[in-house]
Amino acid sequence: MKSVLVISSLFVLQCVQAQLTDVMSTLKAFTPDTASGWKKNVTLSLNISQASLTNWAAGGRNSLSVNGLFTMDLNYRAVNINWDNSFETGYGIMNQSDGGGFIKTDDRINAATKFGYKVFDKWYFSGLLSLKTQINTGYYYPNDSVVISRFMSPGYFVGAIGFDFKPTDYFSAFFSPVTCKTTFVLDKALADSGSYGVTRGQRSRSEVGGFIRMLYRKDLVENVSVDMRTDFFSNYLKKPENIDIDWELRLSLKINKIMSASISMNMLYDDDVKLEIDSDRDGIVDHRGPRVQFKELFGVGFVLKF
Repeated sequence: MKSVLVISSLFVLQCVQAQLTDVMSTLKAFTPDTASGWKKNVTLSLNISQASLTNWAAGGRNSLSVNGLFTMDLNYRAVNINWDNSFETGYGIMNQSDGGGFIKTDDRINAATKFGYKVFDKWYFSGLLSLKTQINTGYYYPNDSVVISRFMSPGYFVGAIGFDFKPTDYFSAFFSPVTCKTTFVLDKALADSGSYGVTRGQRSRSEVGGFIRMLYRKDLVENVSVDMRTDFFSNYLKKPENIDIDWELRLSLKINKIMSASISMNMLYDDDVKLEIDSDRDGIVDHRGPRVQFKELFGVGFVLKF
């Protein structure tokens, strides 16, 4: 009798184990495409560099620079829903031994939300809202008495409706044929001078056009990741062939649990932003016009992810 019970128990356990194995196999195959809920990714980094020279025959200046960056991604996934939210703010300062004090090397606030509902395989009908501005006042260095930018001067707000193509979890391309781009210049002095393409005396300028945003975020190899964003905007009503471009790339190398090295690059072209141009480099401004803007930052420092 005991032998029968033991054999029966083993048989039942074998059946249960087989069923559990089948269920787990089904769940493993099912989970990647239907995982739902919120996913958070927060990064805080601080880079510091310093140079000290004493009786240095080759010349140079003492300097100290500090750059901080905070990023947060908060994304929601359901069967037919993708909701991506991102926030990024960075600030950097540098001081040299020329008595000029600290000057800015980085200053940005970027926030965006994109909600999509799946309509075809890998295609989502989506709406996007984004805001881009800065934190502190900017000056026309080396002349620190001339203000050229402030918080929300400029500020760029984009509202767009279109389709989001997401073939993988690390790449997406958002296409919007109907987009409203508004440039804000809330500082009165800058608005009265007609800065950043607004009509003199006005605090904002709106454009209607087409918009494309491409995102690429991936670990290239172990401990090396890339984060790239590219925006294109064409104003339907004024010079649609002159496309505004905002390209940003950040390459990160993890050294250990709390240290990393990073390089970031940002290229901008806005046909409505007129910069002073000295064509013959004689120190006299010849005219004003749009120019390609480029910024690069490199640093080694501390990073926390949670």
